[in-house]
Amino acid sequence: MMIARRSGFGVCLGVLLMLICAVSVSAAPAAEQAPGKADTPPVTGGQEPLCSTLPPPSCLTNGTPCNTPFELTKCWTTSYGPARADMVVVPAGTVPAVPTKSPNMLACKGGGPYALCFFSGPPGIISGGKQALPCTLDREGLTANCTCQYYSSGTYFVDINGILNQGAYFEAVNQCGADGTGCLNITNCQQDSQGVYTCSGPQQAKVCNYINSQSSGNSATSFYPTAQAQIISTFSFAMTPPYSLSAKAPTCPKAKYAGCMTAPCRFADGSDPSTHQNGDAIQCACPVYEGEYQVGAAGQACTIDPANGNTYVWSASNTVVQTSDSKK
Repeated sequence: MMIARRSGFGVCLGVLLMLICAVSVSAAPAAEQAPGKADTPPVTGGQEPLCSTLPPPSCLTNGTPCNTPFELTKCWTTSYGPARADMVVVPAGTVPAVPTKSPNMLACKGGGPYALCFFSGPPGIISGGKQALPCTLDREGLTANCTCQYYSSGTYFVDINGILNQGAYFEAVNQCGADGTGCLNITNCQQDSQGVYTCSGPQQAKVCNYINSQSSGNSATSFYPTAQAQIISTFSFAMTPPYSLSAKAPTCPKAKYAGCMTAPCRFADGSDPSTHQNGDAIQCACPVYEGEYQVGAAGQACTIDPANGNTYVWSASNTVVQTSDSKK
């Protein structure tokens, strides 16, 4: 699979690559930590400051939209990693310590369309799947071309720590709090016998509106400039079943993985999202981070063997447990 040959996808990949490159070249790697824990978080991410140490953007005080002009989130959204690391922080004492117990996962009701990359990675079909969903690492190792699945509507979830639009991130923190507790989140949701999630409680985060608007063609209300993306990658349970989630995924050793939360996505042929059905393949340009992580799919190895001259990485995230000495 050659990334450059994918019509339309190269636009968002190229723009994202330039933005990530500007950040990654100067950033020192995150300090290593014990698997599944975050006992000694670093103060900053190399030359990337913690977002909490930066002055708030003017949009929070002058009433202008925070989603535009677009700027990639270049600060560390938690002490444990930047937005592209897709960190999920579970409150101390939570059992089991899994992402579904974290208020970081903001809930977007009745939203869409969106892309789902949670089971993307290997070049072949994994257990429960019907199509291959590979994540091919680019030559620079900074982004991955991930084949994901499209969904036209339904409840989805956004990791507040993985919001790649810096203005939208600051707005979410201002509205919801740094941990997401002030907005509707996955801890406010219940799953019925059919697997449908019903969420009720606090206000819905404004970032949901930007993601929902991406397919409208109006850059003024969208998460990314619409020339860069047709829809946005988020998380949902739309693929389970037939795919199986790991009940408590082990933490994989430090390696590269694709942080696909809020990544830009386009159909390979550039066709309109409204012409597609749920489960259709869509290409997402996911930033790559090197650190510890968990693979969401049940029964999968941490690493993927190279094939066809390509290197593959998992679309993954890193869930850590909040400790008494850790700070946002």
